Amino acid sequence: MTSKKQIKTNICKHKTANISQLIFAVTILFTLTLPALTQAQTQTPAQPPALANPAVLEIFTSKYCPACPAGDRNFNRLIDENPDLIALSCHVTYFNRGARKDGLSHAFCDARQSVYHQTLKTGGIFTPLMVENGHSFTTGIKEKDAQNLNERAKNNKNRLVGLRQNGEYLDIRLPPVPLDKNATLWLLEIEIHPRENGYTHYRNAIKNITKLLNWNGEKLNMAFPVTASDANTGYAVIAHNAQGKIIAAGKTGV
Repeated sequence: MTSKKQIKTNICKHKTANISQLIFAVTILFTLTLPALTQAQTQTPAQPPALANPAVLEIFTSKYCPACPAGDRNFNRLIDENPDLIALSCHVTYFNRGARKDGLSHAFCDARQSVYHQTLKTGGIFTPLMVENGHSFTTGIKEKDAQNLNERAKNNKNRLVGLRQNGEYLDIRLPPVPLDKNATLWLLEIEIHPRENGYTHYRNAIKNITKLLNWNGEKLNMAFPVTASDANTGYAVIAHNAQGKIIAAGKTGV
């Protein structure tokens, strides 16, 4: 006959065996699951790195410029090859005649091209005109010339301007840059893919330019109100030094 003490001992042994089996099962399950977890973590897409030295490439063009289509195609090709490029298309007005008007053209593009004519000594005002970082230029009509200009653009060490849209404001973070004279800081609003009939082949057309401030090169955080928030609108901030060269730049959505 089994005593109460023996029954209690058997129950304890039974419980101990069940706990041991449970721990063993959990250990096996964790061991089998760990490689899967490690693999899943490894396959998680990495965030794209921030631009180290953002390059800026501008093209001055017009719908009614007979030589411009080749430059526009090369400009678009460079955007496709380098998504990090801050590429800006500025449509001039001086090809407009009466009812024949480029719907993307603005007088500020004429003025901006005129400044480059003076600082880069282009020998004349002509389109198409491609400019990299305010340093050098070409027409961009020949693919090789456009590629060479793009390579020069990547070699210039512009500082990165942090740029992020936060609701109705654009958060701007300016890095410290040593300057002898104040730089000029500009905000550009861009239509990434123009939707107007006859303009859909253009990219990153500048819709508006706003002078933000004369910048002394000190580190600065600021917010600027913006109205557009759709996915087809992008913003860029660029800083020109006293000689007209771009020394810092950033983009969002471009």
